[in-house]
Amino acid sequence: MAFLGGAMMRSNPEAKKDQAGVGILFVEEEDPSGFVRVTVRALIEGGSAEKTGMIKAGDMVVRVGNQDVIGKPLSALRSMIPGPIGSYCRLGFLRGGVALNSNAAKEESTYFDVQILRWPAKNEKRKVVQAEPGTQQCSTNQVSTAKGQAESIVNQ
Repeated sequence: MAFLGGAMMRSNPEAKKDQAGVGILFVEEEDPSGFVRVTVRALIEGGSAEKTGMIKAGDMVVRVGNQDVIGKPLSALRSMIPGPIGSYCRLGFLRGGVALNSNAAKEESTYFDVQILRWPAKNEKRKVVQAEPGTQQCSTNQVSTAKGQAESIVNQ
């Protein structure tokens, strides 16, 4: 399941003409235990998210504004990220570690916030940003550990 928080918002029936996304294609993944994570699949070329230079494919969304979204489905983010054109959306991401990378023992998770302008993308081409090498699906135990790590990092 994928959702474009940007130029293709008009395909979302809930979208309004005076609203825009942030230029990110999100994807939802679910492991065998049922844990859901929403990650960045691609950025829209020339979109607000790409212009920040901070977001990469594979980053896991863990916060929208002041609300934790760890384990929430992509459908929940569809109503949270788009907003009035020209306003800002603060997204919190988790990069690296158990939740996103098979080399977790060697790598710590990094939490970061990004303020992104909600603006309609002029160019609807998707600039696919490849995930970092070594990114794989996690085992059930790794995901349970990752969820706990993500919650502790976000709540610091």
